[in-house]
Amino acid sequence: MRDKLGRFKKGHKINNGRIRSPGFKKRISESKRGKRTSISTEFKKRKKHWDWKGGKINAGHGYIMILKPNHPFCKKSRYVMEHRLVMEKHIGRYLKPTEKVHHINEIKDDNRIENLKLLKNKSKHQLLHWKQRKKLLKFGSIFLEFLNHSPDKKRKKLFKTFLDTL
Repeated sequence: MRDKLGRFKKGHKINNGRIRSPGFKKRISESKRGKRTSISTEFKKRKKHWDWKGGKINAGHGYIMILKPNHPFCKKSRYVMEHRLVMEKHIGRYLKPTEKVHHINEIKDDNRIENLKLLKNKSKHQLLHWKQRKKLLKFGSIFLEFLNHSPDKKRKKLFKTFLDTL
């Protein structure tokens, strides 16, 4: 609440743009008292929700996350990247937070073990991408020449052979 001059009255504070009186705060705290749920209770509620997809969500940029509340390196939301889980299962241990998993074919939701490569740290991962781009630039100009001078039917074949050389 504010007075005539626009100053806040004593006992009232701003909370996310809203003014909450001490009485209101007391009623809210009493209504929430004793109603906290455990992780297992929340998990059971999720399963009953109409939009539940089995604990698998799209994390953006093509990545997939899976609900693993007991994983030692899960996010605050208790989800873990699927490609990290696949690699952990393959090598038989948890990945260190510094280790990175690389998608060989650059398709982020293709989490087959044949498509994944474990790298020691972020700099090794960036170096791998840099080498791939350098190789693409080197052969890309040659490939574009072939595309410009070849008929439409042969373009697909040329493209496949070009990708195989990379």
